[in-house]
Amino acid sequence: MNQQTRQEEIKTLARVILEFYKKNPEAGETVDGIIYWLARSRYDDSRDLVQAALDYMVDRGELVKKVLKEHTLYFYVEVPVPPSRS
Repeated sequence: MNQQTRQEEIKTLARVILEFYKKNPEAGETVDGIIYWLARSRYDDSRDLVQAALDYMVDRGELVKKVLKEHTLYFYVEVPVPPSRS
């Protein structure tokens, strides 16, 4: 990563952090705490995109979707069971 790109990333991240503090003026946080809510925020923003990608993979037969208790969706790759050697 070149110096200009890093500076742009720093400025973008600084704006995101500032927006958080504007929305939550009573907040105080450690570096690790900020990393946590940044990751959480990005996850929440991308949830619809992740769900769409998973549905696409299920439609293509690349993943299997199973509904667990309380309507939780579970995705996995179905591994074929090799025939027994009798």
